[in-house]
Amino acid sequence: SECSDSIFNLKMDIAKIASIDVLLKVHPEKNQRDAVYKKMINYIKDHNNSFYDRYCVLCELVELKFRNKEIADIVVEMLNEVPDNYSNEYHVWELFDLLYVLGCKTNKNDYIYFADSAKFRDQDKQMLFLLFGKLKDDDYIELMLKNLDNYAINGHIISALSKYKDVKFDKYFKNFVNDERLWVKKIAKQRLNVENKS
Repeated sequence: SECSDSIFNLKMDIAKIASIDVLLKVHPEKNQRDAVYKKMINYIKDHNNSFYDRYCVLCELVELKFRNKEIADIVVEMLNEVPDNYSNEYHVWELFDLLYVLGCKTNKNDYIYFADSAKFRDQDKQMLFLLFGKLKDDDYIELMLKNLDNYAINGHIISALSKYKDVKFDKYFKNFVNDERLWVKKIAKQRLNVENKS
């Protein structure tokens, strides 16, 4: 799809500082990266730009290996902007995936709110539940266990729970040993040391 004029202008602005190729090298000049980072952050924070364009720049920012709390906070803010009964143009699944990639621990209350919110479709929360496994914080366990009957996300919850090594969680894997989804079945069997014959 074609870039909007605002993204095109931003990229032209960035090109005056450093080419994207330079930014993707292992050791780009720090001052170049800082200048590009600031321009991209300012673009994303400017609500005169469309949600989609801001989302595209956000993805590019993360792809350029900028990963910090400020970016995680921006993703949270954008998720809060998403309207009820949203359409696919809001890329909610992908925004939760960005939170997973960023792996920021400090937005716990927001994560819990999003996971428990009826505003977001269950299938769009899949990467959010995987994030819980990545962060391995006990405060996420109750939410995960509460949603184990939800087919849209329970495979991701089982995957997240597999990161919690306490044997008290083993019982939750038993119902998934014969799951029709091979990847879910594999996780359950590995957890319970059941021989894999599938």
